[in-house]
Amino acid sequence: MADRFVRGECPMCHYYDAKGDQCDGCGKLVNAVELIKPRCSSCNTTPEVRQSKHIFIDLPQIQPELEKWVA
Repeated sequence: MADRFVRGECPMCHYYDAKGDQCDGCGKLVNAVELIKPRCSSCNTTPEVRQSKHIFIDLPQIQPELEKWVA
């Protein structure tokens, strides 16, 4: 689930409905796992923290090859 879909209490200002990426109460950036009493914004269940793997591609490095392939 994307951080934006996690809501809870801001750990800094204690705004009750902060999003998992930014608090609308104080405007500070928030990490979703730091929220107090986190919940899913669509079903209100408590989210479960899980490990995930991400792949990051250095697009500027592969741009010339990609442009040749597209052409």
